[in-house]
Amino acid sequence: DWILTSGHCAYDPTSTGGDPIESAQFFPGRNGGTDPFGGCNVNGIFSRFGWRVKGKPHHDWALMRLDCTIGNTVGWLGIFALVGENRLDGKFGRVEGYPGDKPFGTHWKMSGFMKPRSDKKMLYYNIDTAGGQSGSPIFKRLRPSCGGPCGMGVHSYGASGNPPLNSGPRITTRNFDTIVDVIANN
Repeated sequence: DWILTSGHCAYDPTSTGGDPIESAQFFPGRNGGTDPFGGCNVNGIFSRFGWRVKGKPHHDWALMRLDCTIGNTVGWLGIFALVGENRLDGKFGRVEGYPGDKPFGTHWKMSGFMKPRSDKKMLYYNIDTAGGQSGSPIFKRLRPSCGGPCGMGVHSYGASGNPPLNSGPRITTRNFDTIVDVIANN
């Protein structure tokens, strides 16, 4: 199984050649001190050259391969790409994760709207997030073509700009194809 996360959770783009993290574990469904499904180790990482070496924000995503098949137990979150710069403007979205300003390991759900500042490569939104939440999915809770919840981006950055908005790389057609290819061939 694979997880999609922020590139800066997997690689340090400030190092020469983008050094990967040394180790990581994934605990699906964690809430506080409870890990209902146990944990999985990361045993492989993929990230685009544009993040690993150049540190470009629209490439700030990564795939982590797990040493378990936890998806058979907890299921999967699909992803989708919409072609066109303004296709997600005003669309309702959700971010779920583990914000650092809350008790350790507690799962939180936040929602809001994609903003017109979103472009072909990045999503901008006023959904409340905090440090530690990078790598959380930006998703639609119900997308019939995915059969349920479906990701449209990866939360990677806290509020910036004017007006200050949170942001993350969008699942573009190119990113979608790369994700499918990496998973199918590794």
